[in-house]
Amino acid sequence: MAKYIDADALLDELAMYFSDMSANAYDSQDDALEDAAATVRQAVYDATAADVAPVRHGKWLNTHHTSIVQCSLCGGTVATLWKGYFCQNCGAKMDGGSSHE
Repeated sequence: MAKYIDADALLDELAMYFSDMSANAYDSQDDALEDAAATVRQAVYDATAADVAPVRHGKWLNTHHTSIVQCSLCGGTVATLWKGYFCQNCGAKMDGGSSHE
C-alpha cells in the first residue's frame, strides 16, 4: 500500500538539515551530495504517514422506483431528493465512477 506523507513537515525537516549541512566541512562536493542524498532517503523513509483514505468513485443508479437511487458500489439506496455528492452509506464520491479525483 502506498505511504502518504505530510510534505510540509518533511520539507521543514530537510530545510533544517540543509541549513546545518552548510556548516559541515566536506572533503569534496561528491561527499556532500552523497550525505544529502542519504539524508533525504532516510527522511522520506522515516516520515510520519498522513491520515488519508483512498477515494472510491461511484455513481447513482436509477431504480424501479423513480424517487429512489442506488449507489453503484455498495447498493445503498437513498431518496432522489436526498442524493448528494457522496453516498451516505459507504462514503463513495458520486462523480460518475471515474478514477480521477
